[in-house]
Amino acid sequence: MDIVPISAADVEAVAPLAADFRVTLRALKGRHTGPDEGAARKELSSYLAAGFPCFQAVANGQVCGYLVCRIDDDCVFVESLYTRPDHRRQGVASTLLQKAEELCSAPRDSTLYFWVHPNNEKMFRFLARHGYTVLNLVEVRRSRPGETPSQKITVGGRAFDY
Repeated sequence: MDIVPISAADVEAVAPLAADFRVTLRALKGRHTGPDEGAARKELSSYLAAGFPCFQAVANGQVCGYLVCRIDDDCVFVESLYTRPDHRRQGVASTLLQKAEELCSAPRDSTLYFWVHPNNEKMFRFLARHGYTVLNLVEVRRSRPGETPSQKITVGGRAFDY
């Protein structure tokens, strides 16, 4: 498996994974939709235009995962980390994670951060296996018009609508 930068020429090949990533995130919230590859191409192109470090995992000529990071001062944020379902538990995500960690090393000596959906137990387990166990912050907002939260999540003894 090779980890290589995503270029504008690669967007078409990576877009189906980016579209599936968004479908997976929406499903965690109980919203079931189909993939939107057009939106995924646009999203990937905007990351590249903004200079975000973007990488793809390629095995046997096939894109099997991708990583998008954002660097902000001394912080590196993982915007997207996704592995095709048929390539999971084969080291793809771990190898992409290692690439993100390399972005944090000298001369930057920064910290790597992940935004993780509260229902994404698989990602929490994956990160814990790699030593990521410190909760950094919780984002809080008002409900949108017409939005009906479907559950409660407790953090630090406080219940939040979700």
